[in-house]
Amino acid sequence: MPERESFGRTLSRLRLQRGLSLARLAERVNYSRGHLGNVENGTRRPNLELARLCDAELQADGALVRLVTRAPARPPVPGTAGAVGEAAPALPAQVPHPAGPIDEPVLAAMRAVFDNVRVLGQALGASVVLGMVVDHASTMRSLADVAGGADRPRAQRLAARFAEYAGWMAQEAGAPDLALRWTETAARLARAGGDPALVSYTHVRKALLALYDDDALGTIALAGRAYAATGVAPRVRGLAALRLAQGHALAGDERACLPLLDEARELLAADPGDASAELPPLGAQHVPDVVATTTAWALYDLGRPAAAAEILDREVARIAPTARRSQVRYGTRRAMAHLAAGELDHACDLIVPLLDEADTVRSATVAVDLVRLRRELIRRLRHPPVRALYPRLLESINQVRSGTRPV
Repeated sequence: MPERESFGRTLSRLRLQRGLSLARLAERVNYSRGHLGNVENGTRRPNLELARLCDAELQADGALVRLVTRAPARPPVPGTAGAVGEAAPALPAQVPHPAGPIDEPVLAAMRAVFDNVRVLGQALGASVVLGMVVDHASTMRSLADVAGGADRPRAQRLAARFAEYAGWMAQEAGAPDLALRWTETAARLARAGGDPALVSYTHVRKALLALYDDDALGTIALAGRAYAATGVAPRVRGLAALRLAQGHALAGDERACLPLLDEARELLAADPGDASAELPPLGAQHVPDVVATTTAWALYDLGRPAAAAEILDREVARIAPTARRSQVRYGTRRAMAHLAAGELDHACDLIVPLLDEADTVRSATVAVDLVRLRRELIRRLRHPPVRALYPRLLESINQVRSGTRPV
């Protein structure tokens, strides 16, 4: 049965079982009656946002979401179901061996470099920051090669953190394959330096790549590796629980998602990450409450945008103005939640000031959300604020896309 016909029949059956008229369901999910009628009769293709809203309203336990969840846009991330083997990527080129001694002052200085680069990652275009991180990661590998005694594994561990961050910046720069290679490099350096926490965390990073491909099964499989690993640090297990919850939310499985969010809060409270420790903390550092922001996005994916908007209204206000990338990312998601909740004028008001910042940080992951936002605004172009905003949104999407190709 064709996808749109199967979805339409299932939607109609579930709606009638709940005793809802087409007009009443359309009102609840903020779509027109005509649009929903065309989806039910198979003449209009359903999108994922509509499926999530209807699934939540009809308490369908993900049945509607599963009917429209698309296949990943690229080959599966190695390690997920459907991937064939895990080809080990070549390590990036190293710089010439340094002439000076590798000791505590050198390692402390390179740790400070890492912290500063991560700050720049919030303020500058991802492609620019990626170049810096790649250079520093190569330098740290060279330092590790000539270090002696206990300084060698310390240098390897710090090199692994640079490589992991390079993977994140590569994803932000719109290069998922490069992101995967750097993440694999981080895992190998972490094994050599004796950093099991980062080895496990690389599965959480790979899960994020799958998440942005709308690959719920891949996200669950990869995050589940870190979550289920024995002896993993509470912080890594907490971060894995967050990603695992997002995978279940993407699949429309609220019963599996919500307990994981609660568990993640407990684990991260027990191990919040010490910024003064030898190694930088893993996970987001510029969001005051990563569990709250993740919960909001999971609720959005579960078709509960009003609840998501309520959380994001509070949490976006707490993000420091200097954390521009996080401001744009969660600000865009906040606008999308208000839009899906039917607050069209308020959503437009939220979007306008974000677009200049989006042009600056040039984030491929933000671009994904801007494109989703554009799809939702297209059907509302008769509304004057939307019609006024739409050309600027298209311009911003093109700007961001043109600036997320790594050099």
